[in-house]
Amino acid sequence: MCMACIEYTKDKLTLNEFSFALREMTWDDKKHADDVAALMKEFASDPDELKKQLKLLADRSPRR
Repeated sequence: MCMACIEYTKDKLTLNEFSFALREMTWDDKKHADDVAALMKEFASDPDELKKQLKLLADRSPRR
């Protein structure tokens, strides 16, 4: 999970700040970027569900 995802799931960023942070990042992992973008689009109206889905995404992603 990237730093933006970590900070968002810890409630340290609002959804708008999270979105901005993602746009500002240099993505090393294109798949993660695509997965996060899809989740943000799908759960934009439900921030709690978005956080849950980001945590699930992290759990099934290979560790570096």
